[in-house]
Amino acid sequence: MAARTSPRALSLAALVSMTFLLVGCPPNPTPRVPRPVANAGPDQTVSAGDEVTLDGSASTPSRGGMLTFTWQQLAGTPVVLDNPHEPIATFLAPDSQTILTFQLIVTESTGRSAGDTTQVTVEAPPPPIPDAILYVANVAGDSVTAYGFDVPAELDGDVPPAAELFGPTNTLLNVPTAVVFDNIETLLVYNAGTPSITGYPNALTLPAINGDRLPNRVIQGTATNLVGSAAMAYDAANDVLFVADADTDVINVFANASLPFSGNVAPTRIIDSPDVAFPRGLNLGANGELYVANGLDIDSVAVFDNAATLDGDVFAARLIRSPAFEDVFDAFIDVNNTLYVVNGAGGGNQINIFANALTLDGEFLPDAIVTVIGAVNLSAIIVDAAGNAYIADPDNNAIYGYTKLVMRDGLTLPDRTLKGPATGLAGPLRMFLVDWTTCATNQLSAPSIP
Repeated sequence: MAARTSPRALSLAALVSMTFLLVGCPPNPTPRVPRPVANAGPDQTVSAGDEVTLDGSASTPSRGGMLTFTWQQLAGTPVVLDNPHEPIATFLAPDSQTILTFQLIVTESTGRSAGDTTQVTVEAPPPPIPDAILYVANVAGDSVTAYGFDVPAELDGDVPPAAELFGPTNTLLNVPTAVVFDNIETLLVYNAGTPSITGYPNALTLPAINGDRLPNRVIQGTATNLVGSAAMAYDAANDVLFVADADTDVINVFANASLPFSGNVAPTRIIDSPDVAFPRGLNLGANGELYVANGLDIDSVAVFDNAATLDGDVFAARLIRSPAFEDVFDAFIDVNNTLYVVNGAGGGNQINIFANALTLDGEFLPDAIVTVIGAVNLSAIIVDAAGNAYIADPDNNAIYGYTKLVMRDGLTLPDRTLKGPATGLAGPLRMFLVDWTTCATNQLSAPSIP
């Protein structure tokens, strides 16, 4: 007898069959309509005032047709677009820092379109380069302060520095007693506390030496012959660095000073002269002669001709003495061959001025003596090509300014005084001046200036 299938089983089989018919074969998809591809180009970073190019030429149509282009700005400081309906548009970046956003819309003849965006980051313009920069070694503050100015009158009062190289972690500054500037824009600082010479690159760009910056050069070790407190001078014409050590009474000479030498490097030559004793100040004359200010009880100025070539036990070409010299700290010769010799507190805080310095040899009286009213202990002087004097007073945390110092005599008030908590001055012992209005520094010719 044949088996019978229940009506319930038949109904379940029919349901499964119908379900397969309904869902087992999906309908044909709607054909996808191709669209163009918009490409607004990569994001960019530019400087303020730059001409900027927006390039959408990498955009493609869907089927090889023609595209129309429309550039529009979505965000940022408004700019004027040149050729906004071309693949490539241009504009001038704003003069201030901002982020600009642009959209590119490409459209085919069929009306189909596509869009893409790109960003342009505009960096702030670099600070203007001042006509002059005065770099100051602050012996009590373990810092170097730099003051940019266009006229000396700006260095008056409680004026903050444009840059302050300072910090306990990275700078390695330790009782800085001298500062100079080499041919490749490196600031070289002598540190009596270590003792060492540290170098900081790109020093004309003052933000590069602002804050706790790492040096890119550290000259330190027994071979360097650096022992105690020192003054420095830099001969830009011959690329020679002179370092006078007041503890050993020698002048260490490093040739090719702009080369990135570092470490335990021995001096190229050593000037060991009986005419050098407790050297406190070094400066160079226009013909490469080295003026050495001898302090303590010696109180003289020794002059070495062709100093860049000297080596060993040599005598000074000239030795300048004066009954006015006492507690001598510095000697400076200007472009007019006028010699300025600084007496510290023990010598009345006065500037002894001698004309025709190239002829001086022996004992002379100054042509003028300027006593700085209000000074506590003078230590250094710079006189620029226009006759403006900058005089450091570490014990008063001040730098005094005089216009045409060569024309002054007697007790004289400074024309300007840079002093106050905002200045960052903390024992300003020595200085270095770069003056582009005359293309000169206080150490022969200036480095190449942009």
